[in-house]
Amino acid sequence: MLFIIIFTLTLLLTIYIFKSLSNENLTLKIGLRPKSKKLFFYIGGISLFLLSSILYYELGSPFIDMNKLHTAKEKLLKENIIQDKNRKHDLKIFEELVSKSKESPNNINILLDLAATASRINKIDVEISTLTRILSIKNSPRLKSLLAQAIVRKANGQVTSKAQMLINEALSENPMDPGANFLNGLLQSQIGNEKKAFEIWTKLYRNTSSDDAWEKDLETNIRSAARNLGISDQVLNKSLKKSLNINSPITSEILNLNEKDQKIRINQMVEQLASRLTKNKEDLDGWVKLYKSYKVLNNMDKAINALRTTIELSLIHI
Repeated sequence: MLFIIIFTLTLLLTIYIFKSLSNENLTLKIGLRPKSKKLFFYIGGISLFLLSSILYYELGSPFIDMNKLHTAKEKLLKENIIQDKNRKHDLKIFEELVSKSKESPNNINILLDLAATASRINKIDVEISTLTRILSIKNSPRLKSLLAQAIVRKANGQVTSKAQMLINEALSENPMDPGANFLNGLLQSQIGNEKKAFEIWTKLYRNTSSDDAWEKDLETNIRSAARNLGISDQVLNKSLKKSLNINSPITSEILNLNEKDQKIRINQMVEQLASRLTKNKEDLDGWVKLYKSYKVLNNMDKAINALRTTIELSLIHI
């Protein structure tokens, strides 16, 4: 409101000066020569512009909720601080794991931690070499899928011949591997087989939970393929619709809670799952769910431990 009042007064003052300068008698009364009118007007205009700019900088735009803007800036700043702190923490862990991997080059647990940490800090070459090392020790379709994903990331999204070979091997050993299926769809799309890509991605999407990292990318790819195939949004939305069992006791209970209580209840459920898995360590599906749950809760340390156990179990099952 203060900005609007000052802006209005500034505008009125500008009009007044302009009219005054156009009045020859008034110009003579204030001691200005006709040639000085333009100079006086320019100086006055620049001064008013600077005054308005300073007020705008100090008070902000009158048409923007400055409280929300400041809140958003503070949130972004905090997120950047947290990300920077996490990266420094990951870099420290990375250096420690590199040292440990040299001391114990065949320790799969250390190598898995190193590959996961390298992935988080975007050291793709280290991630690729580490996963390759693990595969030389123990064969696993999941590891082949992870290695293929790393190779594709390094190639800026292009499925290379090496990645294609790993995808085919992973799918021959485990046709349900989500990462390999995602990349297989990407491969089909890149070679021009949009129909096959659409079929692969749609099937994968129906078995994908909302906490899977690739869900949004997967849906984006599906919609792109659908447009190329001439499939309408109405038909597409029906094929992508996921069912939620709102009649299940747990789901109904959570939906009836407020946001704070929902978080508390979800954390309790995750800890119950973790407790159950300590008694039944061979439950591979359970460890996968636990990994995803910790990832959603942004508890990355526990998520990595759960992922490591998941991969270890998958190696044992092979």
